[in-house]
Amino acid sequence: MIDTSNLVPGGTQDQPVWVSGGSYVVGQQVVSPAAFSVYVRKTIGGGVTDPSLDSTNWVDSASPFIGDFSESPDVGALITKSSGQQWLRTGSVATGASYPLAQALDFLKCTGAASTQATSLGSTNTDIATNGAGAWVIAYGDATNLLYSTDNGATWALVAHNATQAVTSVCWNATNSLFVCAGNTTTSFFTSTQTAASVGSAWTVRTGSAITGGTASTALVRASAAEVVMTSAGGTTGNASRSTNGTTWTAANFIAAPYSAISSGLASLVSLGSSIWYVCGGSASQNQRSTDGGVTWATVAAGVPTSVAQGAFGAGICVIPDSAGNIHTSATGATGTWVNRGNPFGMWRTLQIMHDGTRFIASLASLSGSSNFKNAYAYSTDGLTWSLRGFLNKSWGDTIQTRVHSDGTNLVFAPIFTNATGAVFGTFASTTNIGIPYVCSSSSNANPQQSTLQYVRVK
Repeated sequence: MIDTSNLVPGGTQDQPVWVSGGSYVVGQQVVSPAAFSVYVRKTIGGGVTDPSLDSTNWVDSASPFIGDFSESPDVGALITKSSGQQWLRTGSVATGASYPLAQALDFLKCTGAASTQATSLGSTNTDIATNGAGAWVIAYGDATNLLYSTDNGATWALVAHNATQAVTSVCWNATNSLFVCAGNTTTSFFTSTQTAASVGSAWTVRTGSAITGGTASTALVRASAAEVVMTSAGGTTGNASRSTNGTTWTAANFIAAPYSAISSGLASLVSLGSSIWYVCGGSASQNQRSTDGGVTWATVAAGVPTSVAQGAFGAGICVIPDSAGNIHTSATGATGTWVNRGNPFGMWRTLQIMHDGTRFIASLASLSGSSNFKNAYAYSTDGLTWSLRGFLNKSWGDTIQTRVHSDGTNLVFAPIFTNATGAVFGTFASTTNIGIPYVCSSSSNANPQQSTLQYVRVK
């Protein structure tokens, strides 16, 4: 005969009612007489607080679990149920230390703290680069200045680039230990360089190569271990340029104009290593590839089929997003090797993808209406399977879009298409805050707070 005197409805012989002052071991299950739910002991000991009210020592064993989602009308940022469960609205943020179990879940980590910035970025920032040792540079299409930081994005200031034209792109050339920035007119590239140690001092102007019939302010620049390559939209000759030291440049020619513009992230220039480069932009016919370090270029058939955003190479794979959010991958960039992997991010548009030596980081378009989140980003170690995260930001407008860059540990989120000031910075592994971007059942994200929202269980 089973003794049921110490059980509540739904209990079993192995789930006795919790007793105030009793002694319990890790993993032991009891039934809370207050919540009529089964709880599992997390620590050795006793206590006089019912398990449903003691999340330090007990965890609810029944589904939904910490990290599970549930739909609800918008009733505030945090729902506390009679059982003691707490549910955080997606698009909201909470202090991680208050929710240790949720804090341990990777997808609930919320990156970022507000930085200081010397100036508005104007209409757009177009590129960001880091040396991986604390120095960061942002190009924002200005004819005079760049933004720089020497403390991993905590503070920012202006520095004269001296390139004499609007600078639209910047990269770190590790081989020669130089930041290289680039701009162009219809007739020439303009470029300058600076070391990381002197990044806050006026940059040294370099002589760029000539272009015939180019499209102004469309320069991109990227570095591989062997060379640095600059490209521009339009032009009949000289619309590419290359350097082996980052300071002296030699003109090269595309087969056709590689892309139409760089605003809104409509072009991609990627080094695939082993002297292979890939450039694409407005249509499939504009895809071109070099196998000799950017000296000569050839058209790639069946490449990335539509307008794109900046892509990256890492973990043996090149990953380029298109304007519909689809991810295209290839190991070599050659004709017939590109695969459309679909859109792993749902309704979010991809602004750029970069590789930080450890993982791919994808910058995603904004989610309107949130009081704490203005954007999301995603990460992947293989370029195929992606995880989504939010980042903390309480100072920008609702419709902001953000360029995310990483050095493997530190991340910087720089606003684009706005006059916002103050980049956001943080570390990838930070658990200071928890939260996740909006998840709602509405077909439009124009005003998620008027839709049925998803809440995530955090306690």
